[in-house]
Amino acid sequence: MGALILLLLIFIEACSVLQVEIRDRPTRPKTTHREEYQVLRVAMPVYGSVMRDERGVFIKTNCGEFFRSVQEGTVLYAGSDLKTYGEVLVVNHGDFMTVYKYGRNLLVRKGERIRKGQVLGQVGRWRGQCGIGFEVRDQEGSPIRFEFLR
Repeated sequence: MGALILLLLIFIEACSVLQVEIRDRPTRPKTTHREEYQVLRVAMPVYGSVMRDERGVFIKTNCGEFFRSVQEGTVLYAGSDLKTYGEVLVVNHGDFMTVYKYGRNLLVRKGERIRKGQVLGQVGRWRGQCGIGFEVRDQEGSPIRFEFLR
């Protein structure tokens, strides 16, 4: 259900009908009375230069590179219904979901079980640059702060 909500929000925003602002939620208070956000650490789906945006990152890399799953999971969505985002892949990892945007030549299908490091498809193009858009979401579709493992 979370994946459907996520896709609906992406579609509505792509049509410029509605502008949605989604904010991270605090997980536990710090002793300094400031909000602290839990940061999830994940592997990079493809190596390249990382450019942060309001929802996730765009990883600029060589055209034709393959991107991989950051963890085992099940494919919730694989398709190109949202033309603005190229081929999109949403993977449920249990505690969180990952979204891969601007892909092409996807190698997995909806419902397929995937393993960590499995090739999912090739990077596509966004604004004239080769790469992949990458987001991490909770089960309700809200963005989760993340960083890549080194």
